[in-house]
Amino acid sequence: MTETGVQWRHATLHDDASLEKVIENLNFTGLRVVLCVDKDDRFLGTATDGDVRRGLLRGLSMQANIMEIIELNP
Repeated sequence: MTETGVQWRHATLHDDASLEKVIENLNFTGLRVVLCVDKDDRFLGTATDGDVRRGLLRGLSMQANIMEIIELNP
């Protein structure tokens, strides 16, 4: 465990996750970032609460895919 009590792997979600899952993960880990990975656990990008908010403001639903909001070049 890390100092925050959360291992970084807990902050990963696969590329088929929804915005709702991103929010749940952010709440669960207490971290400020979710790491998006593909099915082979290769890093794709990051998502933050700000990315979720901006996505919702653009009209995305809570069921929208994480790939709609991730930062590909963090």
